Amino acid sequence: MTKLLNWLLAHHRVSFLAVFVLTLAFAPGVPRISFDTSANMLVQEDDPQRVFYDEARETFGDDLILSIVVKSDHLFSPPLLAAIERITGAAESIPGVNRVVSLSTVSDLRGRDGFLETDYLVPSIPEDETAAAEIRTNALGNDLFQGEVISKDGRTTAVNLFVADDPANRQFNQQLVDAVEQILQRERKILGREVELYQAGNSVLKVSMLRSIRRDMTLLLPVAFVVVFATIFFLYRRGSAVVIPLVTGTISVIITVGFMGYAGIPFNPITAIIPILLVVIGATEDIHLISEHGLALSRGKIGRAAVESMNAKGGLAALLTALTTFLGFATIIGNAIPALRDFGIAASFGIAINFVVTIATVPPLLLLLSPRGDHPTRAGGDRQAPWLLRSARFVARFGTRHRSTVIALAFLLGILCLLASQRIVVNTNYLSFFHEDAPLRRSFEDISEQLAGANSFYVVINTGEEDGLKNPATLKAIAGLADFLSNRADKVSGFPFLIRKAHQEINDGDTTFHRIPDTTELIAQYSILLNQDDLDRFVSPDFSSTCLLARTNEAGSLHLRMLANEINGYVEAHFPRGLEAAVTGELILVANGSDQIAEGIWYSLGFLLLAVFVVISLLFWSLKAGLLSMIPNIIPVMVNFGAMGLLGIQLGPGTFSVAMIAFGIAVDDTIHFMARYLKELKTTETDTEAVESSVMKEFRPVLASTVALVAGFLVLSFSEFASTAEFGILAATSLAAALISDLFLAPAVIGTVPLISSWDYLLLKISPDRLRQSQIFKGLKPSQIRRMALTGSLLTVNQGETVIRQGDLGSDVYFIVEGRARVLMTEADGSGERTLGEYQRGDLFGEMAFITGEPRSATVVAVNDLELLRIDEQALNRVRQNYPRIALVFFHNLSHLLSERLKRTNQQ
Repeated sequence: MTKLLNWLLAHHRVSFLAVFVLTLAFAPGVPRISFDTSANMLVQEDDPQRVFYDEARETFGDDLILSIVVKSDHLFSPPLLAAIERITGAAESIPGVNRVVSLSTVSDLRGRDGFLETDYLVPSIPEDETAAAEIRTNALGNDLFQGEVISKDGRTTAVNLFVADDPANRQFNQQLVDAVEQILQRERKILGREVELYQAGNSVLKVSMLRSIRRDMTLLLPVAFVVVFATIFFLYRRGSAVVIPLVTGTISVIITVGFMGYAGIPFNPITAIIPILLVVIGATEDIHLISEHGLALSRGKIGRAAVESMNAKGGLAALLTALTTFLGFATIIGNAIPALRDFGIAASFGIAINFVVTIATVPPLLLLLSPRGDHPTRAGGDRQAPWLLRSARFVARFGTRHRSTVIALAFLLGILCLLASQRIVVNTNYLSFFHEDAPLRRSFEDISEQLAGANSFYVVINTGEEDGLKNPATLKAIAGLADFLSNRADKVSGFPFLIRKAHQEINDGDTTFHRIPDTTELIAQYSILLNQDDLDRFVSPDFSSTCLLARTNEAGSLHLRMLANEINGYVEAHFPRGLEAAVTGELILVANGSDQIAEGIWYSLGFLLLAVFVVISLLFWSLKAGLLSMIPNIIPVMVNFGAMGLLGIQLGPGTFSVAMIAFGIAVDDTIHFMARYLKELKTTETDTEAVESSVMKEFRPVLASTVALVAGFLVLSFSEFASTAEFGILAATSLAAALISDLFLAPAVIGTVPLISSWDYLLLKISPDRLRQSQIFKGLKPSQIRRMALTGSLLTVNQGETVIRQGDLGSDVYFIVEGRARVLMTEADGSGERTLGEYQRGDLFGEMAFITGEPRSATVVAVNDLELLRIDEQALNRVRQNYPRIALVFFHNLSHLLSERLKRTNQQ
């Protein structure tokens, strides 16, 4: 990774040109981006009930309803009845409207002198108030109308448009709502302000979603930019710290949105947050690289040397953090719900592109933007505010010196979050995308209070034979289901209600006849007398199947799934053999998708945990490292679910991905911390010092990146979408927990269970077989070698530096893990130095002073960067006391090695 970054730095014109060409290639896709608020985005593509629903729509028409609501204290006056007829006629001409049910189109079933009249309720516009009052009496006296086209108090009516949505036309709902609004505007001018006119239904809901998406895109995205970069500038006070993330974020958004346009991935309430995600998440990796560059400047490196140092120390961590975040989004791709799958594809693509843009532009931009100078301060050194340094020092010491307390508190928090998460409800609700006080939700609630609910679904019953519905026993079973459903929905309409009403009316309105007739002949006769439009709504042409249209004010998948289960249970218990029933509808298909959400979140999260575990284990060549990395990063996930339970936030499409995103982002800081810890191990004496030094150096980038993330996600809480606002709140809460976990829990865990021991590091560099064959460890078992290695400490010596100097006092011995060292001896007359030889990987030196106690007999200098295992006299004495057999073999090897070297020295 370092070589790639240095190559890109050396050829920065090529890398800039490549990014420019990539941006130009995808930019034309930005205008092609579409918007989708249809229910199809929440319906499983492989749902077998989808085919059944399409067949039901072909037979009975669509279950989608757009209601035009008319409210007035004088609803049945001639002018208003005329207005209702005008609205009905105009609505029938709108493309996509298959049927309109209103006071002007419903049939008023009435028995007169043994005959059944099926005239329209309003056969013509009444000329006076007396005729209008008669119509009012007939309307309120017919239970078939109540809840569907008229309220019980006679002050509210609905013109219900049954709509055939066109999936191929993503502008359909907008065109439909606009056409209805034009009708309403004309009527408002005629009727005045005393009459309230508005429209409600799924089409209105989807159009409102579209408006809110565009509003969020134009308002929240710029605000997120400002908040993120203001946070970065406050903590770094460097122009490059703001300019660079701004450049990489803007380019990443353009390329990703262009990709979505080309790929046909639309903006919807879920994918609309991707640009903000890229701005927020993309800035965090830039922060870590900028911070590493600042540390290099503070160490005295300037110009290209500082950038190359950043590449060497931060390049691999940048790759791995991008990989883990990418995996966090990629796990969502396998979801069967289109909106979530599209989110996973677009977001993971965006993270990958952001990484490419980052490595191609950040190093050369840092080189170009850094002020010129031969001193690190003039070159933009890493100057931290005193409060940052004090905070970093406090955090570093607290995590290592109060380990037990930190771990205990984390364990307690985990238990509390687990308990709170038991309250989480899996629910998909179109209406819940909006806040409770949104005007749209209030209009839905108003309809539900005055009329039947604005949401509908079908129960399709198939008899399996022609004219099966004319069988009295069959129709009575269906009527029983209709009554059962009527107690659970706001309004149920269907063939059984028409037959019972006809049977009652033809018998002079006697309520004892409000039942299904006992003979096939009567049912057939009533079917002939009924209005054909009414029959077409509920009965197939061959009378083999029928549907019950249920309307409810509940749109949540949880309620609908429970209701569907109750219906299926009733059918199983009461329907005769051969009579089948199935619940279907757009809302039902969306409800089925909720089960996929519940299953998918555990699959995606489990896969992500495993993937991150493997990545970190491979990075450090240690399963223990992989396991330890899970501990601090599980906390944000648990906090996410705990917050959902406490705040009553439901698990749905809008909140599905928070856990994966929180984990994928949180693990980034852990990787940076662990990578820093490995570097600090080489230059510090103890694990505790390494941990504290790592926290000190990673404090500001971790703080800056997380605070920027939290602030950016909190911007989403101002969205018009309740689901997006909940996403922002949950993400901000989870990442705040990740910050605390990374700064306190990670050091406490690693300080308690060291991430990597001297033995682990030896095995990274030297194979076990080669260790056993080395002169100093010869004759020892692997477990014994391990015990010896654990007594030492790891040390790094830079090229050209002196490890030991001739004449100095010292008793430490050094085992070369990596690199070469040259042995020099000063001539007796002081005229110069001569080379005695070189030590290589696997060699030991410093043993003579250890055995004799005399000053060092030669100088040892690093030919290249050295990695050493240093074992001091106290450590060897502990081995001698506690493991005498190991000490016996070790000292025997030491004596043998010393003897051979003395012989070679004498020969020279």
